[in-house]
Amino acid sequence: MTSRKRLFLAVVAVAVAFGVGGYVLGQQLESPEDARAVVAAPEASLIAVPVEATALSNDVVVRGDAEFEGALDLELDSALGDGSARVVTGRVPEIDTKVNEGDVIIEVSGRPVFVLEGDLPTFREFKPGLEGDDVLQLEVSLTRLGFLAVQPDRLYGSATEDAIEAMYEEAGYEPRGENEGEQAQIKAAEQAVESARTTLANANDRLSDLLKPPSLVQQTRDAQARQKLLDQIVRAQETLDEANADRPSNSLLQAIDAVQRAEFADEGVDQANQAVMAAQDAEQVRVDAAQEQLDTARKALADADAISAAEDSDGVDTSSAQQGVSDAQERLEDA
Repeated sequence: MTSRKRLFLAVVAVAVAFGVGGYVLGQQLESPEDARAVVAAPEASLIAVPVEATALSNDVVVRGDAEFEGALDLELDSALGDGSARVVTGRVPEIDTKVNEGDVIIEVSGRPVFVLEGDLPTFREFKPGLEGDDVLQLEVSLTRLGFLAVQPDRLYGSATEDAIEAMYEEAGYEPRGENEGEQAQIKAAEQAVESARTTLANANDRLSDLLKPPSLVQQTRDAQARQKLLDQIVRAQETLDEANADRPSNSLLQAIDAVQRAEFADEGVDQANQAVMAAQDAEQVRVDAAQEQLDTARKALADADAISAAEDSDGVDTSSAQQGVSDAQERLEDA
């Protein structure tokens, strides 16, 4: 009986203890709603979040058949082969072949057709001396392919020609030869260059001769030429003095005698007078010719003395020779 009583009391004590503990614990705990009700609201502040740049996409799956409809018709504007006909002779690519810049996509009349990138279509045949945007586009392509080592300059020159020849040789083709018309043009150009070079060489030789002092032989020749001019002046002066002498010439005396005889005989007077007038005219012509001969000899001597004086003073006028050299140089550059 005693043990039952003790067990009962123990159970009651435990129940009381749990009840008291639950009450105390319930007083300490509170719900989130009660906590938010008791605590004051926080002050308003800025809310920052990271911003990212991204592409918005939405994948849509559909069913269908894809077909290629972007084929283009390409026309060859430049002459190929001998120009008489255009026949596909080889190098036709297979379907779905990937084509790169510099590739040969087809062979027409035995000549290759290269693929080159560019916005400007080829509208003329490239030849040495051409200049323009199409030439610049060609040179840029040759530079990308590694055939042109100089800066593209819009001018189809020797460097451009060499680059094209290298591209043809790498593809296994000989560079295109010139036709008869082009060969004639090249020959004419070569002749013009040779003529310009000859003219330039002659001009340089003439300038060198003017700049060199005269040799002893040349000085002797100049002295002899001057003495010859002096002799001509002396002879011309003597001729003029004789023509201007008071005594009439033999032809005039004979004409006067004929007039006197005609007057004495009273016949042929008119013919005799005409003979006198003709003799007088001939006398005047002889005087004028002698004066002109003297003037010519004096002028030649004056010119020779002027040249000699200029050479002695080292003042040789080489401007004409220098201009000749400059003109010949320009002709050579143009050729």
